Amino acid sequence: MKEILKLTKKEIENLSFNQQMEYLEEINDLFQKDNGDMDVENALELYKKSLEILSKAKGKLNLLKEEKEKIDKEYEKLFDNEKIEE
Repeated sequence: MKEILKLTKKEIENLSFNQQMEYLEEINDLFQKDNGDMDVENALELYKKSLEILSKAKGKLNLLKEEKEKIDKEYEKLFDNEKIEE
């Protein structure tokens, strides 16, 4: 938990999408396993950190989606050109 709380915004941004998801799963597990023992302040900080990670992961996912769409367009152009040549 301490490792997650120490993550800076820049460190979160530099994580791969999969690493971001792993941290989110770890945070979720911490909350799922909590029997009310977790300090309220720590729980709030973890919650805020999860929102930071989630926001960056969503942004990264959007960038990946845009990149895939560009690749798909190039792929379509390639096959459109082949049809013209036939």
